[in-house]
Amino acid sequence: MFDGFKIQYYQSLLERPKKRKRDQDSALILQENPFDRNLDTIFSVSPADYWEDTSRYRKFTIANETFAVNDIVFIRSSDEDDPGPDAPIKGWVARVLEVRAGDEQHVYLRIYWLYRPEDLPGGRKPYHGRNELIASNDMQIVDATTVNAKANVKHWVEEDDKSELMDGDQLFWRQTYNIRPKNNETPLSLPKHCIDQVPCNPDRLLIQCSNPKCKKWLHAVCIESAAVKEAYAAYGLTYPTNASHTPPAPMNGTTSNTNLQRSTSTNKKGRKKKNSNAEPDAEVNAQQILLFKAEVVNGSEMERTKTKLVLTDLREGQGQRTWEVVIKCLICGEDIEEEEEGDRKEEEHVHGAEQGVKEEEDEVPKTEQAEEEEEDRNLPFRSSVIGM
Repeated sequence: MFDGFKIQYYQSLLERPKKRKRDQDSALILQENPFDRNLDTIFSVSPADYWEDTSRYRKFTIANETFAVNDIVFIRSSDEDDPGPDAPIKGWVARVLEVRAGDEQHVYLRIYWLYRPEDLPGGRKPYHGRNELIASNDMQIVDATTVNAKANVKHWVEEDDKSELMDGDQLFWRQTYNIRPKNNETPLSLPKHCIDQVPCNPDRLLIQCSNPKCKKWLHAVCIESAAVKEAYAAYGLTYPTNASHTPPAPMNGTTSNTNLQRSTSTNKKGRKKKNSNAEPDAEVNAQQILLFKAEVVNGSEMERTKTKLVLTDLREGQGQRTWEVVIKCLICGEDIEEEEEGDRKEEEHVHGAEQGVKEEEDEVPKTEQAEEEEEDRNLPFRSSVIGM
C-alpha cells in the first residue's frame, strides 16, 4: 500500500546503495539550495517506481490560482500537527522545488521548509522578529492540495550602512538552518551588536554611532537602560538589582503595530522604525519597579524632527516630569548626532530576495524526453478534487 514518498539523504553522489531496485530508492540527485549553496542536498526518493512513473511539470493550478516551481507557498497544517498553533505566522511555509504528477488527482510537490522560530529546537529567541522565518535544507514531498496560497517572503540582508526598508507585515528570512547531517543541526550565526553582543531584532530600534572611528550599532533598549541607571546615579539613588528595563520579545499571540518599519530609514543614521506604541504593555511591565523611564523617540523626516532620548521622572510628587538627554554611544562614549538634511546621502536598498537568490528554471537533472514533456505545460485540477 502506498503511504507517501520518503526522502533519503546522502553525503556524496558516490554514496550509492548496494544495488538499487526499482521499488526502492531512486537515483541520487543533487539539489542546489536556493537559500544558501552551502546547504545543497544529495537525496533519493522512495518508492522509486511510483516517483519515476510521474511526469514533471513547471506549474500547477488550485482553485484558479496558478503556482510554479520556485514559488514560496503557505502549506495547510492541522492543529494536531502544528507545534506552534499560536505562532504569529499562521500555517507552514515552504519553497516549491519540483512538481510531479501521475494524473490530475495525484500531484506532488518536493519542497524545502522555511521554519518559524517556534518550530525549531530552542523555540523563539529575543532577536527573532515577529514575521521572521528560517530557511532550511529540510526536504519533503507533500500533496499539492495542501497548498493554501502564495507567500511573499523576502531575504533581509543585514549590512552596516544599508538594508532594505520593509513593511511591518512583510515575511522575511535572514538566517538558515542546516538540518543535515541529522542530529548535528546548526543555525547560521547572525551579526552581534551593542555592548550585550546580541543579534538585532528587526522589529526593534537599532541606532548606529555617528563617530567615524566607531560606527557600532546599538540597541535602543540598551541606550534606554543605561540612561535610567545614569538618572539613578545623578539623584544619588541605588539602582535596584532586580530591575529589568528590557522588554521581552514578542511571543506567541502578541499583537504589534502593523505600520512599523522593519529596518533602516535610508536617509538617517541607524535602523529605525517609526515611533509607535508597539508592545506597550511589555515595556510598562518591565519598568513598573523603576523610578525613571527612558524612551528613544524616533525622528520623522516628514515632520522634520530628530531622534531623541526622553527621560520621565516617575517618583511620587514629581508629576512625571520629562526632559531630554544626549544620546551617547555605549561603546566609544561619544555623542550620537544625526546628520543635517543637506548632508545626508541617499543609500541603496538591498533586495536580498532579488540579488541573493539565483532563480533557475530547472532544479534537477532532466532527460531530453522530460524536457519536451515539461515545456510550457500547466497541470489543471478539477475544483472537486481540491475541495477548497
